[in-house]
Amino acid sequence: MGNAVLPNGAPYINDADCWAFLRRSVEHGTLWLGYVSWEAIFDARNAELIIRIREEEPLRYRGR
Repeated sequence: MGNAVLPNGAPYINDADCWAFLRRSVEHGTLWLGYVSWEAIFDARNAELIIRIREEEPLRYRGR
């Protein structure tokens, strides 16, 4: 996590209120105008991705 703060000095925590503020800011062009870098935006609303790789068993012939 970063150390981002809101304009009022409060820390940016990834909750609904802070997300709404960020969305409104983006709608008003802060990213496009360069006030906030694209790399500074981190979405932590979802859990970390889990990738499971299943090991396949070799094919076996089942004769009659």
